Amino acid sequence: MNCIAVRRPWEAREGDVIVVHPERPETIRATVTGPPWSDGWYTRIPYRAGGVDAVFELEPKNAIVVETAGEVLLTDDERAEAAVVIETRGWHRRGYVPIDGDLETCPVCVLAALSVAAGHSPTHEGWFGYYRSPEQAAAEALADHLGYAEQVCSCGVVEVIGDRWNDLEATSVQQVTTALRECAAGLKAGA
Repeated sequence: MNCIAVRRPWEAREGDVIVVHPERPETIRATVTGPPWSDGWYTRIPYRAGGVDAVFELEPKNAIVVETAGEVLLTDDERAEAAVVIETRGWHRRGYVPIDGDLETCPVCVLAALSVAAGHSPTHEGWFGYYRSPEQAAAEALADHLGYAEQVCSCGVVEVIGDRWNDLEATSVQQVTTALRECAAGLKAGA
């Protein structure tokens, strides 16, 4: 497997290879055979695995894991764009977004800003976690820039960068946006 991208169910594309249970020995690889559809409650993705056609039925909050041919990472510009997202929409603490916020315009935390910069929704359950998504890689780079790489290895990027740094340690919009820009500039200089 060269790379894994994490997408929402409705973002599945014909020809994608979806990985089911990637963390378990009984991993299944299934090829998407057509566009997903929804009945309002579930998103259904047609697929073929082991010569059998079937349909995945997923809740909208679920994420799918897709094998891709190349590395899928945020560009330096997209990392810096996360700072612009926060400057434009506002900075949020204690969650990705406010509970009653309009997802298109509401303030966002640093992790949600990385997701928006990557072109995804700010409410990204599943984007950060076990899979090497673009947002995950960008958050890990930010953790490394801030000196938290070791803590991320033991606690996870959501806890360290989201719950601890964004929610408790960062004190201003300027501190957050400066850290995002410095991280992007440092990565660009090191490339």
